[in-house]
Amino acid sequence: EMCIRDRFKSKYKPLLSIGFEYKKLNFTQLVKDKTYGDADQIQGEYNSSYSAELIYPLENLQFELGLRRTLNQKFDNQNTHRFGISYKQKNRKIFFNHSTAFKNPTFTERFGYYSGTFKGNPNLKPETISEIEFGIEGRFLDSRLSLDLSIYSKKTNDLIISRPLDPSTGYSSTQTNIGEIENTGVEVDLGIDVIRGQDLNWSAFINYSQNEAIVTDLGQDTDEIVYAGFSSLGNVARVGESLGAIVGSKITTTDSGGRLVNNQGSYDTTFGTNIIGDANPNFLFNISNSLSYKNFSFNFLINHVNGGDIYSMTVATLLGRGLTNDTLDRELSFILPGVNSAGEVNTKQINNSTFYFRNVLYGPDDLQFYDCSVWRLGEISLTYDMPQSLVDKTPFGAISLTASGYNLWYDAYNTPDGVNFDPNIAGTGVGNGRGFDYLNGPSAKRYGASLKLTF
Repeated sequence: EMCIRDRFKSKYKPLLSIGFEYKKLNFTQLVKDKTYGDADQIQGEYNSSYSAELIYPLENLQFELGLRRTLNQKFDNQNTHRFGISYKQKNRKIFFNHSTAFKNPTFTERFGYYSGTFKGNPNLKPETISEIEFGIEGRFLDSRLSLDLSIYSKKTNDLIISRPLDPSTGYSSTQTNIGEIENTGVEVDLGIDVIRGQDLNWSAFINYSQNEAIVTDLGQDTDEIVYAGFSSLGNVARVGESLGAIVGSKITTTDSGGRLVNNQGSYDTTFGTNIIGDANPNFLFNISNSLSYKNFSFNFLINHVNGGDIYSMTVATLLGRGLTNDTLDRELSFILPGVNSAGEVNTKQINNSTFYFRNVLYGPDDLQFYDCSVWRLGEISLTYDMPQSLVDKTPFGAISLTASGYNLWYDAYNTPDGVNFDPNIAGTGVGNGRGFDYLNGPSAKRYGASLKLTF
């Protein structure tokens, strides 16, 4: 990289940076392919880029402009940019950024395969991203209070996601592109020095984030793509819906919106890819605290996830089979709220087995959905730093001992109390899928201790 500075006959110092990068991926082609030729050959795929960045500061303003051109053997050349302007006065700054970026699919995503599971898609296109961001940064009250606020809007074209395949193909999933996703969100970081002292200090940090991702174009000859889970119960990409919406069977409703109860007293089911949930939370909220007194320091982190839906077979199974004290009313009879086929209020009684087993456990999919809201004590630690007067008698420069714990407590307050359900699981494994629990094991508590020695 070469840097050129020029004062331009002023006290400000513009900075121009010029860069060049070259990468080459070497691999062995195992089978004959029309792109790379005969099998068992060592092949190469190059990627190079040229970039330039100009930073021009003024008294209170700063302008930034970055340009990059990327050349790739397999894809069209990409031109990206970043433009930023910021206004700063004392400890406060207002900024605006606009940037574009891209992500090429990996070689594995295009040509890799795992027998019986994953098959590459050679027709994948690069993801392209365009983002606008506006923000405020500042320190107040003698720097006791700090604030970082960011509002953004991001548009992603040709997003690469996993998509299930019919088992008859010999594979279970592949990768595909989705036309256009629009993300809007806000993130706030707030820091507070509650106590400042020679021996006692207490600092608190709060983070809040909210994001909404809406599918605006699929870019394919289909109305929807079920990209995780199963074709009849999974995450869907559908125009106008959130990326992370969940489809499945639902309770049949009448024209007036009432729930339809069949002749046996159970809910009637409408099959198909009905929108029945959304795995995306409303917002995330984190609070971390750091307290220190002389040689001791105490830290803890509390997380809160608000909203988001999960299809939980764990909760449904424990309820449906009467294995939790939430079903102490199972000796009673039940009347499901809704209407019969004549439009009259349902009055048909059913016993506990029909209610819990045939409805709660094996009824329409939307009866197995629960709210993912949860408070969690994510981390806690206590550290003791040995006094320097004692450390000086050892060959070390510093000695500290830490005891820590992780995931020690949680409360998913919108799920049945007796189940003690933890929604922090990934029922569809690695990939894009969210909002599913197929009797997965819960997350674990962890405890630890460490001794740190520095020289």
